[in-house]
Amino acid sequence: MKRMMRRIFLTVLLLTAGASGLFAADDFLPRLERALLRLGFRERETSLLMTAAQERNWEAVEPDFADLAALSLTVCERVRTETQAREQVELMYNLAAMNGEMQAFGFTRREIARIALNASRDVATRLRLNAGAGNDVGRGDMIRDRIRAQLCEEGLAAQEAQIMERIRARVRQNAPPQRGHGLH
Repeated sequence: MKRMMRRIFLTVLLLTAGASGLFAADDFLPRLERALLRLGFRERETSLLMTAAQERNWEAVEPDFADLAALSLTVCERVRTETQAREQVELMYNLAAMNGEMQAFGFTRREIARIALNASRDVATRLRLNAGAGNDVGRGDMIRDRIRAQLCEEGLAAQEAQIMERIRARVRQNAPPQRGHGLH
């Protein structure tokens, strides 16, 4: 057990110190690992997540997304198994794709963070329910569907706010001039 803990510690130390030759200092995965540890993830959890994450291609993901990806995992169940790690990495991967799309559509970082956290919370609940039923089929589709649902909800709320603002502007434009209430 001590040997395993030493290996994990050494791996974490090498990656956070930038001494690993596998990644450049500003790549997504090392930044993700630092963010996970900073947010209080245990070394074992971080190790499982990083192992699962290395199976994906993160080249197109902005390194700045690492903080939001780690934050989105804080609403998920703690990682105890490789399967849970793969599920959470799949969630992060889909959130990363969503992040790029949302930036292209002009969403603010705050809106993206809110949607990512809400989608993560929703996905975590559904994964927990599916795990109890032993249903792993369509997990990736379910994750994408939940993210799309959050995007639609956010988009509808934004459209509603824009419509209401336009209505208020029209009302102000067409309102009769304010007359004084004093006696003349």
